[in-house]
Amino acid sequence: MASHRGIVSKRGPQPTGSYPHAHIDGDMVWVTAQAGRDPASGELVPGGVEGQLNQAIDNLAAILDECGSSLDRVVKTQIMYTDAADSDVIQAVFSSRFPDPRPVQTAWGVRFLAAEPGTEVVRVQIDCVAGLG
Repeated sequence: MASHRGIVSKRGPQPTGSYPHAHIDGDMVWVTAQAGRDPASGELVPGGVEGQLNQAIDNLAAILDECGSSLDRVVKTQIMYTDAADSDVIQAVFSSRFPDPRPVQTAWGVRFLAAEPGTEVVRVQIDCVAGLG
């Protein structure tokens, strides 16, 4: 019998597709990409890429907490962003939000990120892998 299970958090913005917020397997948790959406309203927060990334990390933290983990247990992140000019801001926010030793990071620019629901522009998304406990 498989030990893995999906988690849909009541503290994160509801998934916009047929996937859970997180997947736990053994002593690790994988959290799906989070955008800068307010969990209560589902709307993108103000503040451009900095506001969106801070909210996305807040969403990761809430989901991780519900799974029994935290930002200080994150070992890997992936960041997708739509404007190369935002990379310095993204790195500054990342450095301020993740404690040492910081997780490894893969970051890349993309042409667009999903904007559903609505027509707002998602400028950045971040996912992670973290240890439990």
